[in-house]
Amino acid sequence: MTFFGIGDNTNDIPMLNLMDVPIVVQRQDRSWLDYGGMEMKNNVRSSIGNQNIMKVNGIGPSGWENAIDKIVLELN
Repeated sequence: MTFFGIGDNTNDIPMLNLMDVPIVVQRQDRSWLDYGGMEMKNNVRSSIGNQNIMKVNGIGPSGWENAIDKIVLELN
């Protein structure tokens, strides 16, 4: 079983840390959340390295749709 998680904000970091395939969609300014050196609450560092994150084009629902399409294509 493989777990996928999709997010675009710092509040998604705890969820993305638990995923086999963390996926980030673009923010409103077309950038992606950068986990490098980011600390969460209580000084807990994110265990996701930027090299492990799948970045998908698209903002909001469009990004989610692109992420789901990518997941489906990867599974086939």
